Amino acid sequence: MPIEFLCTACPKKLRVPDNSAGKQVKCPSCGQLQVIPAATASSQAPPSDDIVSSMRSDGPNPFADDLDNPFQSPGPDASAPSPYAAKPRGSSGMTQETAKVLLTIPAAILLVIQAINFCFSALMICGMLYIMLNPPQGAKDDQQMLFLGMAVGGGVATIMSIGAIVGLGNAIFRKSYAFSWVGMILGMMPCTLMFSCLTMLVALIAFPVGIWGIVMLCLPEGKAQFR
Repeated sequence: MPIEFLCTACPKKLRVPDNSAGKQVKCPSCGQLQVIPAATASSQAPPSDDIVSSMRSDGPNPFADDLDNPFQSPGPDASAPSPYAAKPRGSSGMTQETAKVLLTIPAAILLVIQAINFCFSALMICGMLYIMLNPPQGAKDDQQMLFLGMAVGGGVATIMSIGAIVGLGNAIFRKSYAFSWVGMILGMMPCTLMFSCLTMLVALIAFPVGIWGIVMLCLPEGKAQFR
């Protein structure tokens, strides 16, 4: 086998035939003359089977790119989100499903209230028009003007109820964010016969429910329902 040795002047590794022991050879790297050492048994003998077998490993490679490797560092997708991660500014931390339910509930309540308000407004308009067309005996002009004013008020209330119903429908079905705002605001204002006890009771219910719906529309989770 060839003789291998290092140059004494530079770290160049030289290789010469095995019958060149004792002769001189010039280093091709630095040009220094080197005396070729005698071949040793350790340099010529091939590695034993025990050394080769000890270098082999039948077990798993701890540095292999394997999903079952316990020593492999987790990738970016394997890391779970930290529970201490900062939440987006203005976020309440609720899930999208929770936000959907909390937005639908006030919209549905106000929709029912406005449907009732629409029916009362329509009935008031019909009643006032009937009285104006068939005035009672001895009716005065100021009474006629009162009936006319109540009919106009019922008409305004009917138009507002229609707008509220359309806007609240947009909030329930997540159609338009702007119309949902209109529906929530109009839904807070029952306008039929403000002196009616029933209307005042409905107003006491509609006002806090409307505030609830407006708060949900202001939250980022509520806005995300319309995207």
